[in-house]
Formats: sequence, C-alpha cells, structure tokens
Amino acid sequence: MHLANFSMDLFHKGVFGRLAQELGQRGHQLQILSTAASERIKTQPGSSQRGKLIKDASFVLQQYPDAPILLTSSTIDAYGRAELLEEGESVREKEFLAEVLGRMRSPGQGFDTDLMFWFNGWATLFSAVHVCLGNVYEEGAETVLARQRKDPLSRALADFDCRLLDFYAEKKDDLDALVASATGPHHLFHRLTEDADMRLHMTRRLIA
Repeated sequence: MHLANFSMDLFHKGVFGRLAQELGQRGHQLQILSTAASERIKTQPGSSQRGKLIKDASFVLQQYPDAPILLTSSTIDAYGRAELLEEGESVREKEFLAEVLGRMRSPGQGFDTDLMFWFNGWATLFSAVHVCLGNVYEEGAETVLARQRKDPLSRALADFDCRLLDFYAEKKDDLDALVASATGPHHLFHRLTEDADMRLHMTRRLIA
C-alpha cells in the first residue's frame, strides 16, 4: 500500500482508494485534475528502490467542478514527526539528511517557514509550530510579519543552517544521538529547536 505513493496506484489503493470507494457509494465521482511529484529522489518505504513520490494532487467531485480539493501525501515528513509513524508509513530521508549535514547551508531545501495562523491568534512557523512569532490579534499581522523577516532563527531553519548543530552542542551533549535517530533533516532540526531556552541560545549566537 505504501509503495503506491510512488505511482498512480496511489489513487486506487490505500487511503485515497477507500475515499473514492466511499464517495462512489454515495453517488459521487472523483476527477483528478493534476498531480505533482517530489523534486528529490526518495527511497520507497520497505524497499531499496528509489524514485519520485506523488507529493500532492488536485481533484474535484464531478458535481462540484469549481471546488478543487488538494491531497498532500502523508509520506512527506515536513513536520519532523516521522518517528510517530510505523516503519513504511513515511519516507525516511537519511540520504537527504547526509547531504544537508555535508554542507553549511542548503538554500531552498529547509523548513517551510511560512506562517501558520491559529484560531487563538498565534502565528507559528508552518513546519515548526513550536516557533511562535507573536499573536496577530494582539499585535497585528504587519508587526508579526516584520518580526519574522528579521528573525535569524527562522532564516537559519529555512536554509538548514548547520551552525545550529554547533550551537545545540554548546548546551547539550546528545547531538550525536539526535543525528543517529533522525528520520531526515526536518526531524533533526525540529528536535534541535523544540526547547525554548535552546531557541533563545541559538538566536543569540546567530546575531553575535
């Protein structure tokens, strides 16, 4: 089932297949509008085969052609939480992790640092919700957006800046264990920045 994420079988098997079947029983038909594959080659879960997985797809119910629905593959660990899934349920990106750790920065290949807005007004990084840039209800969106543009930690995460590993090691002695157990760079940098005191230390070091 999980290997279907690397082929058009994704739309006939697994979660999407069950959705289509359930909708069909209710008299609806799905129409796939477009699909997009991952930019990087990835290793298929449970095998050594490598390829591009289907990252997302846009589809509609035929009765509602003007209301597209976006599907994002659950095999992508942009949130740094693949450790919570069973082996084979997400793509482990050890190769990408090794590539990131082999250079100081990886422009365009880091966290999704777009802001996520919460019902209570919080504005957090999309892929690291523990990084909160303020409250839009209390401060206004322009203030929060300006703060993000100036935030050195957000920029460092966006670039997978490997200086963060050195800053982490200045305070804690379990860096090697974190790297060894990381499912990919998103997971690693997510864990590096979970602690508020550590984020403060990293920010101070980045602006020093």
